[in-house]
Amino acid sequence: MKKFKKVAIVHDSLQNFGGAEQVLFELLDIYPQADLFTSLASKKMRQLVFARYQKKVHSSPLSNLAFLGRWSSLLKPYFFHCYWPKLKLDDYDLIICSSGSFMSHLVKSKSNKIVYLHSPAKFLYEEYNELNFLKKFPWRAIIAPYLNYLRKIDQQAIQTSQLLIANSQNIAQRVKKYYQLESKVVYPPIKKVTRKAKLKKENYYLFFSRLVKQKGIELTIKAFNINKKQLIVIGDGPKRKSLEKIAKKNIQFLGFIPEKELKPYIQQAQALIYPSIDEDFGIIPLEVIQLGTPVIAYRDHDWDFLNSNNTLFFKQYTTQELNRSIQQFETKKIDCQNCLKTAAKWQQFNFKQDWQQLISRSL
Repeated sequence: MKKFKKVAIVHDSLQNFGGAEQVLFELLDIYPQADLFTSLASKKMRQLVFARYQKKVHSSPLSNLAFLGRWSSLLKPYFFHCYWPKLKLDDYDLIICSSGSFMSHLVKSKSNKIVYLHSPAKFLYEEYNELNFLKKFPWRAIIAPYLNYLRKIDQQAIQTSQLLIANSQNIAQRVKKYYQLESKVVYPPIKKVTRKAKLKKENYYLFFSRLVKQKGIELTIKAFNINKKQLIVIGDGPKRKSLEKIAKKNIQFLGFIPEKELKPYIQQAQALIYPSIDEDFGIIPLEVIQLGTPVIAYRDHDWDFLNSNNTLFFKQYTTQELNRSIQQFETKKIDCQNCLKTAAKWQQFNFKQDWQQLISRSL
């Protein structure tokens, strides 16, 4: 792979650890000399980056305002107009943008610019996001001209990349739909875990994700309030306190669980409940099926790896349909061996290796 003297990695937002951050850390492994830029960075994530890479995180002055975490999406116009376009990156001969809803690919570059796209910004296009109210009356009518303007900026910026990489076939289809461009696919890194055969299934279901509406936590809580089945919720987010107030006694919130302690909860669950709306790739379901645990998921697109051998899908986004799917699952359970077979198929993908091979061919 070609050696670049100065590399900048520009990451959307570094406030919590998720799938995009797994990609970021792999990129930092590949380019240990790279400087790291982002829009907002929490103290926790700054410390994590420094502990692992002894690297400073360059971010906007707004990162110092701790209370902005929950409302950070409302700050996106600032980054579109003031922060990304004015970042001075001309000294770098390779810029890698890890881009999603904060649209870090808006940075300007006179050299090689690679965009790894987690998804086109959902609030600008058709997919569901936490600012979905902006797509409804009267907000839609009020801000439509501004959103049209942002889409124009977005589409112009994406054209300036020398190489456009999508994180899945699903995102590659969105790239073609919204930008009329072709992209290469490099699947994100997914932890490879080994199943312990001695652990038996317990009588509970699992919800494991960030506690935001887009991931389907509200629908899940309402469904399990009705069906009275045992549900364990792993993960944290801004909606946790309000959800705990409405959840009945059959629902247990465990918050963040360290990785070493997480495996038994996954392996012993009957199934993962994953009603995420307009999911980009879905790392968590693939981590779960490695341990022989099937998935019950909302199907609003064609998933890259989830199929009828490892997942029971429902197509209507209602508590009745989710509960009907759970009942169907209990009458005809998915064989955990089918989950393991699917896991073996995608374990052939290796992010670092696939990335380096693509860069060597393309630049």
